[in-house]
Amino acid sequence: MKKAMTILIFLWSKEMKLFQKFSAALLLSAFVTGSAFAGGHMKAWEASGTQIPVSSETKTGKSGSITHLISTDIWDNSKAPANIPRVVKATCHNTVVNDSNGAMLGGVGVCESVDGDGDVSLYVGTFGNDGVYSATMTQGTGKYKDYVGVKLTGGFIGQTSSGEGIYHMKPQ
Repeated sequence: MKKAMTILIFLWSKEMKLFQKFSAALLLSAFVTGSAFAGGHMKAWEASGTQIPVSSETKTGKSGSITHLISTDIWDNSKAPANIPRVVKATCHNTVVNDSNGAMLGGVGVCESVDGDGDVSLYVGTFGNDGVYSATMTQGTGKYKDYVGVKLTGGFIGQTSSGEGIYHMKPQ
């Protein structure tokens, strides 16, 4: 029983580290609202976010594994134009691929949000084994419809051992 608990704790710790790297990529995709086009020129601002892990599930294959991670994120758009809410809550879904040694190879993520005004936004992102991500706002309604197509890049500033973290994004 003690050996089984030790293995479970090790696997959970390993999964949270992968979750942290993967979440950085997904979180970037959630902050696509940080850029806009005005008069044919990109008008952009930086943003930050907080990630709160909700769940994760790993499927292990012969030569690697796939982990699906879900988080609730809080976005701080304090440097955004006045029409963009300062604080927005999002749900992010990330899928990470690891090799047979547990090293992250990369992944994809999708973040969705409905702000306090009822406007929705959808972001899709990818990330590599270094945890750096790039994201694009693929859909948006209301105030977000003019931001569709905007691209961001970013990464984590820091994370706790259980996966909560703070990240930063900027326009590409």
